Amino acid sequence: MFESNPHVALNSSRRLWIALAALVTMLSSAVSAESATYYIGQFSGSTPADDAGCGTGKGAAPNAHPCKTIGYWNKNRRQSLVANDVVRIAPGTYTDNGPAANTGHHCILLDRYARNVTYEGRTAADGVLDDHSSVVLDLAGVSQVSFTGNNPCQARAITARHSCTTDLYSGVVVRDMQLKNAPQGGIEMCGTSSNVSSGITLDRIRITKVASNGTGMVGRFDNSYLNTDLDCRNGGRTVKNLTILDSEFDHNKGFPGGLLLACVDGVTISRTSVHDICDLPDCNTCLNDWSQSGCDDRDGIGMAGAINVTISDSTVTHVGEDGIDIGGHPFGKSHHVVVERTSSYDNPGGNFKTSGGRYVTLRNNYSWGKGTGYEMYHCSHHVKLQNNTFWTNGVAVQVFNYLTQSEFTNNIFMSQTGGYVVFVDKASTNTTNVWRNNVVVNMNSSGNGMGEFDGGALEDPKCDGNNHSHPGGDCSLGFEPPPIPCPLGTTASPAMLPDNASGVSTLQSKGAAGQWFGNNSGAGDKWGTAPAFVNAGTLNAANLHLGPSDTVAKDAGMSLSPAIDDFDREGRSGAWDIGADEFQGAAGVPSAPSLISVDPVP
Repeated sequence: MFESNPHVALNSSRRLWIALAALVTMLSSAVSAESATYYIGQFSGSTPADDAGCGTGKGAAPNAHPCKTIGYWNKNRRQSLVANDVVRIAPGTYTDNGPAANTGHHCILLDRYARNVTYEGRTAADGVLDDHSSVVLDLAGVSQVSFTGNNPCQARAITARHSCTTDLYSGVVVRDMQLKNAPQGGIEMCGTSSNVSSGITLDRIRITKVASNGTGMVGRFDNSYLNTDLDCRNGGRTVKNLTILDSEFDHNKGFPGGLLLACVDGVTISRTSVHDICDLPDCNTCLNDWSQSGCDDRDGIGMAGAINVTISDSTVTHVGEDGIDIGGHPFGKSHHVVVERTSSYDNPGGNFKTSGGRYVTLRNNYSWGKGTGYEMYHCSHHVKLQNNTFWTNGVAVQVFNYLTQSEFTNNIFMSQTGGYVVFVDKASTNTTNVWRNNVVVNMNSSGNGMGEFDGGALEDPKCDGNNHSHPGGDCSLGFEPPPIPCPLGTTASPAMLPDNASGVSTLQSKGAAGQWFGNNSGAGDKWGTAPAFVNAGTLNAANLHLGPSDTVAKDAGMSLSPAIDDFDREGRSGAWDIGADEFQGAAGVPSAPSLISVDPVP
């Protein structure tokens, strides 16, 4: 038999006590670090009151009870918040009127007290709300004086304190509420190079009726942007990793419109609706003339220096100018952007647009009605259009100066008017661009498939391929196209390619000669015959799915790697279909993604 070793037994006991002590310490820490929940508003059975002890419960005074107003909570009680705390707001409309009017604290305030804190709307019974209509923060009549210690909100709905120069607010979550009538802006998130906030989530929020002098901005830019700088000036990108889910931006009047992503790194926008963005009584007016005051520069989602952005399963419509504008000039170069399974339609400018943006992928998207399906203003590169369906009243694709190293694959491009379906500036015709397996159809019998035009309309591009004389149109950093034929006179007749086999043949011969989109241009193309859709009489994403009788787009696409699902998140297999929809059978035509829409668009 083996005898026991007393030293082993002692060491075992010591290890046990050490383990138990560690467990006690851990449990004590867990208890001390337990999150707290605070309350604002009229919950069932509560008596809200703005006093020194409010917010700690949802009962009736003198017991723990909710605060009555958000202004009082911000000014007097939120300083007790620590990480993982939750602030719950009861149903109702909260204003800055009454005895506590013009507090300067009526908003969702972002500073160190909001770090890793959740602000959420709740039901009266303190249940999950899951909407953005029951809890309303109305900013009509709030103080609009400049920032002071007593006016940290600065007439904005969700805002970083003190012009974004103090306090981190990383990890904050705002969900299940509506914020309206902000005089100065719906959102302002920003910081400095030494003060970068990240991991912010906006979930089921609605920002609506922002005033004419207001804006919705994430990140800040500097108008004196450097032409050679890929990043934003004055510290780069000071907001990182923003997530916006199931939200709505609508009826906002101020420049630059619905939501501007400026100098932000890492954005995910999903299942979100942006609509009715203009400073006119009816945004339909902009469809006829977007250059008029109140329409111009009112975009749905704009980017100026945003990078690493994904927009999916969303809708943008009836804005003043461009639906989704991925900008690069003059405020900062936006790059590495993906837009997928999104409908952008009836926007008077470009429904999808790159204004100098680069490394942009647009895939499985729909566009119809007014506005250009895709528009490239100038100096974009590495843009991919893959499996989109654009059927517009105007031009489906409009490419201006200096698009390089880009590709158009497996798209359906259709126009219902005369002229041409695709506009290409000669300054963008070069062998670095790829065009293949696209359907091009002009529904007007007098129209053409493509029109090639001489340069000169924008920045007077030179025949040598350089354009450095205009900072706004600079294509430096090695992304200028090869020289193009001279002279580029504005009086030359445009080259027109009909939407038939002859047009495709011309496209292929031009590509072989080093013009247009390069060698193999037009490979796999089908021009002049429209695919059979579910219901072409009423245009929307569901009706522009392929119908059972289609013989044009089915199995006519090019398989891409990596594989991407279609608009309905259904897989593609075998020979891909052209367009945003991969046909799944007559009985399996899915509808468009379900989106929150409080007010129907016009």
